[in-house]
Amino acid sequence: MLAWPKKVIFPVLLTLAFALLGAAPAHAATPDLTCTFGSAYLSLDSPLQAGQSAYFQGYANLTGCTSSDGYSNLTQAPVAFSGIATAAPGTNPCALILDLKFTGGIYWPDGEITGLAGSLSTNPADPPLGLSLKATSGPLAGDTAAALPVVVPNLNCLLAGLNSLSAPLFIVSFGS
Repeated sequence: MLAWPKKVIFPVLLTLAFALLGAAPAHAATPDLTCTFGSAYLSLDSPLQAGQSAYFQGYANLTGCTSSDGYSNLTQAPVAFSGIATAAPGTNPCALILDLKFTGGIYWPDGEITGLAGSLSTNPADPPLGLSLKATSGPLAGDTAAALPVVVPNLNCLLAGLNSLSAPLFIVSFGS
């Protein structure tokens, strides 16, 4: 049986604790748009090493979007993003002590695109923890969103290195 090192267990438990507690919204009480952010997946160009960075590309799906603020036409859309993932120095990246910075877009069915800039931190030494998004253009421009998704490494991470991440369903609300 494969034993999980303590450096892996702590971040996983921390992430699970935040997921169970939920994230406080970083914006107004009535969001412009709330969606289920699902099937999030990213692939690194090369396995991430401790203290190093690697380029990644990812995708996700927004579904079940609801709005009380004039965005009723925005109900679902694919999301694409890319950026740089950096692992904490001296720590196996499979421990998920990471910082990711990225840009991307939400590609709405009507042809409109919401530009995104964001970050995801699971590194307690580099707060804030969690996902932070800002809509930079298009529908929702100027809105922000925050969430604490549970991040899961590739299953063979301890043998092959960290080469992908996924996140199950979580709710994200955009507001100003």
